[in-house]
Amino acid sequence: MSFNPHAIFSVTIASGVTLSSAITIPICGNHWQIEIPTMTSGTDIYIKGSSDGTTFRRIYHRPTLATSAVTALLIGSAATNCMVDLDILNYPYVKIELSTAMTATSAAFKVIVS
Repeated sequence: MSFNPHAIFSVTIASGVTLSSAITIPICGNHWQIEIPTMTSGTDIYIKGSSDGTTFRRIYHRPTLATSAVTALLIGSAATNCMVDLDILNYPYVKIELSTAMTATSAAFKVIVS
């Protein structure tokens, strides 16, 4: 069994806010996971990426032979208190976006890159 080194990056989204601060990913990883805390029902999660740390855009799935219309990388609100495999993302800067601001609670996320 082999071991791949990994790095863990943390970010918290405050109550009443829908966008996290930027996470700087100083390593190029082949595998990304996001650790999702217990969250309010109806709060979907989007991932935003940036190449310059200034302009962030939603990350979309790549087109396939079956579907040329790309869709946003969306983690539905039913995925809560879990780990989600994000496959390969190679962005040096990332933000987490919530579709709905949660009130009276914050959300602490972790991004694991290996």
